[in-house]
Amino acid sequence: MPVIKEKDLMYFENKLYLPMIIKVLEKDLESIDKLPFKLNRPYIKLVEDALKLVHKDLKSADIYLIRKQMQLTKWESTADSTTFAFIYMGTEERHKYLHTEIKTKCEEILYKYFTIN
Repeated sequence: MPVIKEKDLMYFENKLYLPMIIKVLEKDLESIDKLPFKLNRPYIKLVEDALKLVHKDLKSADIYLIRKQMQLTKWESTADSTTFAFIYMGTEERHKYLHTEIKTKCEEILYKYFTIN
């Protein structure tokens, strides 16, 4: 069974985490719009800019995975973890992620997108 190269693993993880981050940012946009901020436009712009970057990176990950004939699928989910199947070089590797680990990683990635702006 081949070991997934670090660069390829990065694209798999982008495909895994970025859709979650998109959902979080879209819900945040709705919340910001409904809350009584005195100046909500700067917050909306910050989230929209981050959202654009996330969409761009997700598209890049999608293209990379297609070109390299790699796939990511959700295998099974339990109350505390989710297992994903990574199809890589004709073989399947399963990786189990704890939900707390996923949440922590999403927070780390969000910090990066907010500091890029």
